[in-house]
Amino acid sequence: ALAGEGEAAEGAEEAAEEGPQITMDEQLQVSLLLAIRTTLTPADLPILVSTFTANHLHPASRRVHPTRSLNVKQTRHKKMAALLDAMQAEGLLKVATEKEGVQRIASVEWQHELVGTVDPSDYPEVAEAEAEIASAAVGQRWQGTMPKRGTKKIEVVQQKKKGNKNVTVVSNLANFGFTLDEGLKKAMARHFSASVSYAEGPDATKGTLIFVQGKYVVQLAKFIETQLGVPSKHIVVNSKGVSARDKAINV
Repeated sequence: ALAGEGEAAEGAEEAAEEGPQITMDEQLQVSLLLAIRTTLTPADLPILVSTFTANHLHPASRRVHPTRSLNVKQTRHKKMAALLDAMQAEGLLKVATEKEGVQRIASVEWQHELVGTVDPSDYPEVAEAEAEIASAAVGQRWQGTMPKRGTKKIEVVQQKKKGNKNVTVVSNLANFGFTLDEGLKKAMARHFSASVSYAEGPDATKGTLIFVQGKYVVQLAKFIETQLGVPSKHIVVNSKGVSARDKAINV
């Protein structure tokens, strides 16, 4: 073999492992169009943007880029509302804004030319075996371990810290067999674009607590379900005091 061929091959293998070489902006738009073309139906409309994001956009994103979580904050739009405004300007869909800034997708133009630019056959569905690849950035996935004592649920709750700062707290995750290491901390920090820390809590049976800066109770529960593989029946979300706007925050 010629000098350098081995290095080139290794580089190609690494690139393949990292997933498609597309920007986060491209991943967002393709995922949106793929969701519209494959899973969203007229019967679903009108649909809350938060519901669309969780049930259609993120599943489509895992087909577009199996090894990288979609993060709207890392795109030029920064927020789903801005993306939807842009798509509304293109005539792809119509958005209705309700009280407290809650948005719904009211209608979609399925025959729009943008929808035709995405071919579902180019993005195979992520099978169960491939779900582990989708969580590669996290590095861990639930193996069925259940707590031996205390509560049998992972709890997610919003709290106030000193300085009136909002934090979302996750408890009991370690008792489900997860290692609260730097890899998990970095994956959460990257996904939510927020600081993440660990600390021991007052209830030893719930294990080490995870603190994520910001109001992300609903979003963290979805992260635990989709990225870590824990069924929703094992997750309890205490949304007391959480506004509809906070619940609809897209990450």
